[in-house]
Amino acid sequence: MIFSDGTTIETPELLDNARQGGGIVFPPGEVKWLAFLVTATKPGTQNVGLAELAVFSSEKKPP
Repeated sequence: MIFSDGTTIETPELLDNARQGGGIVFPPGEVKWLAFLVTATKPGTQNVGLAELAVFSSEKKPP
């Protein structure tokens, strides 16, 4: 993943199953955007993509 502040993190191998999600934890920060860059696939892969990408804050905001 690449963040607008220049930070990059390597992600673990993703699950090859759309029935369950996976999680990636990274240090808190303030960014405007992130890019998810695919650098490798299994042999024979024709389509690469994510069903969903969500970012959650670890901070609890007051109601």
